[in-house]
Amino acid sequence: MFRWSLIPDPSSPEAALDLSDRARLHRKLMGLFPDYKGASRANGRERFGILFRVAPGSILGQSRIPPDAARAPGGYRLSDLSDTPVLPPGASAGAHFQFVLEANTSFREPGGGSRRGLRDELDRRSWLVRRAETAGFGLVRVSVRPLGAVRGGRAVFEAVSFEGILRLAEPALLARAVENGIGQGKAYGFGLLLMGTRLPASLERA
Repeated sequence: MFRWSLIPDPSSPEAALDLSDRARLHRKLMGLFPDYKGASRANGRERFGILFRVAPGSILGQSRIPPDAARAPGGYRLSDLSDTPVLPPGASAGAHFQFVLEANTSFREPGGGSRRGLRDELDRRSWLVRRAETAGFGLVRVSVRPLGAVRGGRAVFEAVSFEGILRLAEPALLARAVENGIGQGKAYGFGLLLMGTRLPASLERA
């Protein structure tokens, strides 16, 4: 799994427009990779496993193939490219890790209606608990930080940042979740699960 950062030039008007519209930013990120000539170019993000998160001063990304620095758009530079395991060292059942996840906590209305964002903190926590169960980890501690509205083309999302400590239950499931992302809106900068180094064994026995 390749991890990398795309650094925008703070003086670039083009980069400022991209950061205000996740759909524009998604197109710029896709430009770092070869054109996908399959049945649908929309499959490119999934095919290459591209996930990203907008952070202060940079866009953090991961992908199954390395981005091409020569394809970086004007107003950006590629940095911190590394080839790393999907899960950090020590990722065995029972291990504890710090994590950060920016998510689009939404649900589909009954009858196949449109998706709606969850705004109540308890609902957002419940959303994460359900996703964690299917992703092979439990929550030891988590804080919920609303990030406000995020625009992606004509769509508007309610962004939420979850930060805390997870307990690994099933490494294979967690690896799949890290590689594929969690939740909806991955093309708009949601779903990238970032994990820190393994926490001390004293905490694991707590």
